Amino acid sequence: MSVQNYHRFYASLNRLPGGNTEDMKETLVSSFTDGRTTSLKEMTQKEYNAMCASLEERTGWKEQLKKKRSLCLKLMQKAGIDTTDWQRINDFCRNPKIAGKEFAQLGVKDLDALQVKLRAIMSKGGLRPAKAQEAATDSQHTRQEVTYIAVPLVGMGKAYIKFTLIITIKKQETMARQKKTIITGVTREAADEAFATYAKSDAQIQKINAEIELQCAKIREKYADKLATLGAEKDKAFDVLQSFATENQAELFTKKKSLDMAHGTIGFRTGTPKLKTLKGFTWASALTLVKKFMPGYVRTSEEIAKDKLLADRELEAVEFIENDITKKQIPMGTAMAECGIMVAQDETFYVEPKKEEATA
Repeated sequence: MSVQNYHRFYASLNRLPGGNTEDMKETLVSSFTDGRTTSLKEMTQKEYNAMCASLEERTGWKEQLKKKRSLCLKLMQKAGIDTTDWQRINDFCRNPKIAGKEFAQLGVKDLDALQVKLRAIMSKGGLRPAKAQEAATDSQHTRQEVTYIAVPLVGMGKAYIKFTLIITIKKQETMARQKKTIITGVTREAADEAFATYAKSDAQIQKINAEIELQCAKIREKYADKLATLGAEKDKAFDVLQSFATENQAELFTKKKSLDMAHGTIGFRTGTPKLKTLKGFTWASALTLVKKFMPGYVRTSEEIAKDKLLADRELEAVEFIENDITKKQIPMGTAMAECGIMVAQDETFYVEPKKEEATA
């Protein structure tokens, strides 16, 4: 079956320095089809997948994706989601308010966005076990409406606390949208009682997550020796196959770079062209020489020094060039505004239970 969508290939090709060229594409396709074709349309699904996997590994994208997935799973666990249950994870991610698709389908940018949402959930105390289940099943059977409740505290002036309530409504033919509810007149005693509930739930979440970590560690420990043994057997078998192919390369791989065997295929792949420094040279010394003899092959990038702007954001006077002749001293805030820049610093409400209560 031929490939219908080439997004995966071009996404990886664009990550290679100067890689998105017709010559590079044809070289890669020829290499992974044993010289049969230079056209993506004529590749088999198996050849296409092997080529994309190799590109993703060489560009570091696969390793980057692995790290971001691992981080998201840790954040999910801290937020109160059972990460030992893949059904629960996928149901949670399919929620349109979270990611809109299963965890395995999330790319690097999707995972970055998911991290932001998970951290926002954690900043509000995480999901209670019941709420985690509700969020996970939202895309299948239920719908969630988020309601922010402003509660003025007695004796604390105009200070407010925001609690997030999740109301679950069963899907029907026509679903009425829930309006935001504002609760007022709550006493200090009622606020303290709410805080006690919050602290108790938080402690239970931490206890459950600790138990999950412990059970996962026990499972990993249980199979560690078996995995190590299987890994060693696999590596030894690979060495045997590689030795066989190398010793018989002239005989078996003259016309094709692959050999079909009873349990699969072995072969040799031509790697993607890459640059290396000659003996005695470093990339720094090579850069100096290229600047001198081949300046057209030196790439220069410009970007705003954001760290410096943030550090100097309170300066009362900074030089501002209006035109080739006129220069003047104006406040840094004014100068940044003229350039379409502002300093943003969000304020996030938090609830922090006392440690002795959380561990009680």
